[in-house]
Amino acid sequence: MGEPEGLLIEASRIATVAARDLWRRARPPGDAGGPRLADLRRRLELLVAAVFRIDCPIVAADPPHAPNWLARLARRTPPHLVVGRPLAGTDGTRIRLPPDLDPQASRILALEQGARAARGTPRRLPPAGPLRDLYL
Repeated sequence: MGEPEGLLIEASRIATVAARDLWRRARPPGDAGGPRLADLRRRLELLVAAVFRIDCPIVAADPPHAPNWLARLARRTPPHLVVGRPLAGTDGTRIRLPPDLDPQASRILALEQGARAARGTPRRLPPAGPLRDLYL
């Protein structure tokens, strides 16, 4: 028998998947939606593993945090340069992709981030500063 924490985690995962599937079935008929990252995740992981021979789980990227008032005051970033949607990225162990992509774009982004993870780009980043910005 598993550990109590493991049983709770597994039960919550099963409940979450069941709720998600129920929510998708209750979607209005005009909302086609198409496949989401959760539907394509396993296939994308297999694609990245086959091409680059690495085992990188693919997870949904979170949208960037909204800057607080002090950051907005100090940086004075023009509104057209502020990105409000999730962006693809990797830390070398996981690949993060936006959750709402069409299948072709998700394949391209998964392969791009898989190549970065395979060649070790995140480990070779210079420390914070202008050189890091140029590298990225």
